[in-house]
Amino acid sequence: MIKIAVDATPIRHRLSGIGMYALNLIQALHKLQGQEDFQLSLAYQPSVRKWLSRDWSFLEVLTRHLEIQNLEIKTIPLPVTLSSLLATIPNPILPYCEQAFLTGINDMVSTMDDI
Repeated sequence: MIKIAVDATPIRHRLSGIGMYALNLIQALHKLQGQEDFQLSLAYQPSVRKWLSRDWSFLEVLTRHLEIQNLEIKTIPLPVTLSSLLATIPNPILPYCEQAFLTGINDMVSTMDDI
C-alpha cells in the first residue's frame, strides 16, 4: 500500500489560494482512497506565534473545512520558519526530521510550505 502525506499547514480559518488548493487536494484524494490502494495522512506545522503560545487548534480549523473521518494527522513539532532555517544549515536534527516525517513513513509527500 502506498502512503501519501499532504501538508495541510496552509489551511487557515479564512482560506487563501494555497489553502484552498490544499483543501481540494485532500478532499479529492480522500474520495479516491476507497477505489485505489493508498493511505492518506496529513502533516501540519504551526506558525511561530502558535508554537510559542502552544496553540494546537489546527484540528478545529481542519474539521471546520473538511468533513473527513479517520485521517491520520502528524503535527511536526517545529514551526515552519524554524524548520526552514534548520534546513539551510548543517545540523544533526535534519536527517531525523526527514526520516520521521517525510521519506521514512510516506512514499509520497505533497507540501505547499517548507517542511
